[in-house]
Amino acid sequence: MLPLTFDQKVLSSLPPMDEGLEGRVLTVLRATAERRVLPHFASNDEIDAVQLARASERYRIARFEDLPGSLDAVSFVATDNRTWTIHIHERIFDYIAFGLPANPLQAFNPATDEAARVMALVEFILRHEFDHIVRPGRPVREIIADDCRFVVERRDNEPAYYEKLMEAFGDSTNGLRAENYISLITRFDTGEGFENAAEETASTHIPILSALPPDLLGGAFMSLARPDKDLLITTCYGHVSDRSLTVARRARFLDSVVALFDRQRRADETELRGLFEAFIATHEPARVLRDLELDVSDLELEDDDAVDEAFLCYLERRSTPASETTPTETRLAPALEGPHADGEWPQPGTLKERIEATRLDPRVPESVKRAIDNNVSNIGSHSNAKYTEFIETLLAIPWGTVRPIEVGPREFAAGLDAGHFGLAAPKELIADFFANLIWRYRDFDPDRSADWHRTGSAFLFVGPPGVGKTSLAISIARNLGLPFHKISLGGMRDESVLRGHGFTYEGSKPGAIVQGLIKMETTNGLFILDEADKTEPMTVATLLEILDPEQNHLFHDKYTLSTVDIDLSNCHFILTANTLDTVPAPVIDRCQVVHLDRYSVEEKIGIASRFIRPPLRERHEIGDDLIGFEPGHEEEHLRYLIRAYTHEAGVRQLELALRKLLLRLQRRHLLEGGDESVQITHRVIKETLESPSPPTTINSEDRIGEMLAVGVNPELGIGSVIPVQATRIGGVTGSEGSAVSMVHATGNIEKVMDESRRVATTAILHCAEALDFDPQAVDVPVHLHFLGASTKKDGPSAGAAIALTLASLLSGAALRRDVAATGEIDTQGRITGVGGIDAKIETAVNAGCKTVIVPADNLSGPGGIDRLPEALRRELQILTFEQWSGDHEAFSPSKHVVQVVAVDHIVEAFDVARMDEGEIAAAESQVVDHARSIEDLRLPAHPCPPTVMLKGPEDLDEATMIEGLCSNCDGCSLLVPIGRAEEVTNRIAESPNPARVVEFEPGPQALASALQKITSADRAGDRPAVVVAPYFALEEIDRDTLGLPQSTLVVANNYLRQGIKVSGVKALFHRAICRLLRFEPSALNSFPLLTLQDGVYLLDLDLVPEKYRLDPGRCEEILERFITAWLQAVDGDSAAGH
Repeated sequence: MLPLTFDQKVLSSLPPMDEGLEGRVLTVLRATAERRVLPHFASNDEIDAVQLARASERYRIARFEDLPGSLDAVSFVATDNRTWTIHIHERIFDYIAFGLPANPLQAFNPATDEAARVMALVEFILRHEFDHIVRPGRPVREIIADDCRFVVERRDNEPAYYEKLMEAFGDSTNGLRAENYISLITRFDTGEGFENAAEETASTHIPILSALPPDLLGGAFMSLARPDKDLLITTCYGHVSDRSLTVARRARFLDSVVALFDRQRRADETELRGLFEAFIATHEPARVLRDLELDVSDLELEDDDAVDEAFLCYLERRSTPASETTPTETRLAPALEGPHADGEWPQPGTLKERIEATRLDPRVPESVKRAIDNNVSNIGSHSNAKYTEFIETLLAIPWGTVRPIEVGPREFAAGLDAGHFGLAAPKELIADFFANLIWRYRDFDPDRSADWHRTGSAFLFVGPPGVGKTSLAISIARNLGLPFHKISLGGMRDESVLRGHGFTYEGSKPGAIVQGLIKMETTNGLFILDEADKTEPMTVATLLEILDPEQNHLFHDKYTLSTVDIDLSNCHFILTANTLDTVPAPVIDRCQVVHLDRYSVEEKIGIASRFIRPPLRERHEIGDDLIGFEPGHEEEHLRYLIRAYTHEAGVRQLELALRKLLLRLQRRHLLEGGDESVQITHRVIKETLESPSPPTTINSEDRIGEMLAVGVNPELGIGSVIPVQATRIGGVTGSEGSAVSMVHATGNIEKVMDESRRVATTAILHCAEALDFDPQAVDVPVHLHFLGASTKKDGPSAGAAIALTLASLLSGAALRRDVAATGEIDTQGRITGVGGIDAKIETAVNAGCKTVIVPADNLSGPGGIDRLPEALRRELQILTFEQWSGDHEAFSPSKHVVQVVAVDHIVEAFDVARMDEGEIAAAESQVVDHARSIEDLRLPAHPCPPTVMLKGPEDLDEATMIEGLCSNCDGCSLLVPIGRAEEVTNRIAESPNPARVVEFEPGPQALASALQKITSADRAGDRPAVVVAPYFALEEIDRDTLGLPQSTLVVANNYLRQGIKVSGVKALFHRAICRLLRFEPSALNSFPLLTLQDGVYLLDLDLVPEKYRLDPGRCEEILERFITAWLQAVDGDSAAGH
């Protein structure tokens, strides 16, 4: 066999093969063998010309159909001692067909690179397999050496071929795992460790053949050299003691061992004795003979000859006549249990022969046989095609065929863990059921598969897009060794898609369920039914029949007649949905619901490290030595990448961001810049990737009468944001009708939401006093509008948001821009639970909200927040209203994604959402009081010269330039990126004492490098130096290394102590720092907007209530307001007006 494997998933989407295309490919393969491969061997004097001639007459090439997908070998050779067959895996065969030109004659002069790569790979495969044929008995390791010699010779003599073969080895679209061969070729060329590497490659790949069906396993075994046969038999026997396998499967491996020895006995008894002696020398004789159920009571186990004779007699007794006829078909079926076990699969015959075979098959129900008999006479009529197709469909359905489950419970659970990070609760629930299923299948008897019923299941996977619902379902099928079939329920408006049309209708065909059974060729496969939340009412009844274990063993497809029962009770159905809200209740009732919630940041970090980065690096050949994360900070930088550059529940955007980062760094730094390596840091990420915009953004300001409601989009099945606006209609006099009738609504709302609008109006009028407005003032009509008029809106979830919007308008209090609300409201203002709370929180986060108001009812119970995974709950700051209004742990942007406040009443919700100008004004007065209190601390001398790091002139306004940094201090330094010095110099030209402008190279340690040039010259006497720079740049400097004294003032100009970046106030803050440096140090230390943390002064908004400092935009607005007021108090109105 060629010790080269491939990834089946990569080639699974290739178009199906038809007989015409298969014939063209075989023509090209045979032509390649005769034109390129056999002449290559003919030129070798060591090869017997007679053997070469015999090989050229007795070889065949076949497409091996690996229906279970259990073999990942590219090709292998099998022999019956008369002919040799080169089997090429169907996936590789189809890839070859996909890359070849339509005209086979053009294959040897390929017009495209793809065709040239394919032809190079074809020649390499055939050269290896023909080596087995023309020089039989050679070990695989020696053939590997000849492979490498062949490639090296072609590199020197035919470089075009070598180039295309290497491209084929590195082509990600063919799925080849060719790293081992590339390494072997390199080792062969250099002579370093090749022998050991070739031996290891052979010993690793030969055991793969043990997965072959028994008939092909024997043929492949006979093509091997003696050492390789030893290894293959040992591998098969090792499976016999593997307790993770079922008893039936272990027994089949034991049968395979015996069959291989018997195959060797019939070919060469002398070699059999040597083979068995080598085998018994490495295994305990007593155990081997016990496994074979031989009576050893009278046998001397120490007598090797006696053991050999006993085994030989055993083989002769159980030997059956060989059935080694030369196969005439290239389609070879997998070894599965049941009547077709041991490779005895019937070859396709005439329709009459297959009908006769079906009549004799006990697995086929009598109703099916009667349906065939009743319609077979019509095959000669004018409607011949319809009846023929009908009977062909009945014959194709795998009646009574059940595929065994041979995996062990531990192996199954390990497979789920290996393919999916996190999802602990869903995987445990799945493992619970399927461990029991595996337990039940331990007694499965292939000969009685028709009696096997009701082992199926129905699951409903619910979660936002991209969290792995479909991939988890596929993983379940693959780990169980079962086929799967996907059906989309979204937009399916007619049950006939599932159930089919009567076969007498023109163009009719069976439904999707029957088509899936035919495709899977078993009645216990797995159906993946996507988009269950978009199920149309007309298909629900059929879906219930499919899912209900009490009736799905009597499923009827209209195409196959209502008298024919189709047993679906062994099938597994996995439905997927984005939300439960729009899944029909009867469907939910028949399924085990499994919630797959959005991944937490920590889970995304794990997924990126284990499942995204390694394949990306392998695919693009970018090792950690070339581009790697800063040592010890990988998680920190991945966390920043996830938070700043992705806005999703899953990891699709994360994979795209990582790929873009790696490829862009490779191009800019390694290929164009000539760097040897690149280290990924926070700064490098920021400089390399463009900051993305979230899918939906909140308002840019806090407004009166505007609120965000979050609900579930019934059409898309995902959370949706609904901006709600309330506006007084000026110039219109109110009527004497009720206040409820004066609130008019637009925005394509349905009945339930319109009722919520009415209830919300009554609720706020009932609570008017607590909401701080006069109900008698409701004398002007109000227009209530729900944005997004093209989308229908319904449901009670917007009730709380409507009430808040109206309360804001009537009280005149603005609402926080970063708040969203959900919850049903009653007429007295109580807020009650709603569904889809996880999707709604996710949607609010994506919209940029920092606080989500939810009903207290949703903290626990079905669909409650307590149901969310622990890793995800840790990212939510979950507070009751009492906790929120009292002392609690501060919100941390590095730890929390959003603050969730649970309320019982609209008054509590209003307290959370409204802006209280009095609270902000009180905090502002503290800042102004500080300015007035430091007047006596003003210094008579010039302030110490600061060193300020800038991105450009935008970080310094005119007043800062002329009156701040440069007016009264000598030696001020401005650090600017290379290329921006001229802009800054021109900007400060009018200053009386222009600052020194120093350029720096952006990148890691940029600030440290710039400070090394200027700090010594800037220190004078005992005056301390002042360094003002972005927070993350300051984190990179080491005072001791730079020789900075401990008295150095280090100030971050863009970061709040609360963990929020506030770059928009840098220019104004620089002016404030210049003013503070004119006072005694105590003025800086007592400044209410600064806090000293770990030796760095950070901006601080602790003097305002927490709810105002969660949104970065509002933080910048408050800082600008407070700093401006402070400057006015320090300098007077005229100075502050610049």
